[in-house]
Order: sequence, then C-alpha cells, then structure tokens
Amino acid sequence: MRDIVEEAMSSQTLVKELQTYYQDFLMRDPADLSAIYSDDVVFRDPLYRIEGLSALKAHFGEMSRGLTQCRFRFEEASITHESACLPWYMNYSHQSLKGGGRCDCGAAAWCDFRIRYFITRIFTTWVQWSMSRCLCWVP
Repeated sequence: MRDIVEEAMSSQTLVKELQTYYQDFLMRDPADLSAIYSDDVVFRDPLYRIEGLSALKAHFGEMSRGLTQCRFRFEEASITHESACLPWYMNYSHQSLKGGGRCDCGAAAWCDFRIRYFITRIFTTWVQWSMSRCLCWVP
C-alpha cells in the first residue's frame, strides 16, 4: 500500500511540474523539459508523434517561432499512480493569425507515467483547431 501512496504522490508532483512549466510557455527554456520528461518520452498530438527528449525540445523550439504569447490554464486533473488526464485551455497570440490577436484552444492531455507517454486531445471545432495548428504549430 505504501508503494501505491508514494507513486500517487510522485504522480501528483509530476503533474504539478507539468502545469508549472506550461503556465507561461514562452518564458520557459526547452532545456528545462529534462526535469519533466524522460529521455525516451513519446509525445503525441493530432499532427505529430515525437519520440525522444531531444526531438521534443527541438519541436517546442520550432513551435515557439512566431508566438508572441502562450499561456495555459489547467482545470482539475484526474490523477492515479499510473496516469493522469489534464484538461487545459491555451491562450496564445501568433504574428500570422488574427493580426497577432488572441486565440484560444481547449484540450486535454493524457499521460501514462509507466511509459512516459503523452497524448493531447484537442476539443475545439475543426476550423479553429486546423487554423491554430497550421499557422501556429507546424514548423
């Protein structure tokens, strides 16, 4: 039982670190990802499957180009010792989108702590999602 409690506490700590990192995304250095993700991390969203920490750091560096602001607000997470579901809202501005105006996107990330696997599910209309992904995220 103690192991399960310790694993749950460790999971909660990792979720808090993830939330802290992403709260003000542009203020963070991609090199700091080492504190959150393992070297063999698998990060997947509707457009990408990124394997390995070096590839994730490079992806986030590319993803930041053109963004002038990017903040995440997290809702209450559902956390177990094996996984977590993290609902979030992203508020961002990109030079090529809406004249640099503010855009919003809602999603949830599912994290499997046993294998360090992260999947993001986007919950916006296809038009909003494709506009934000194509103009803001594709390197």
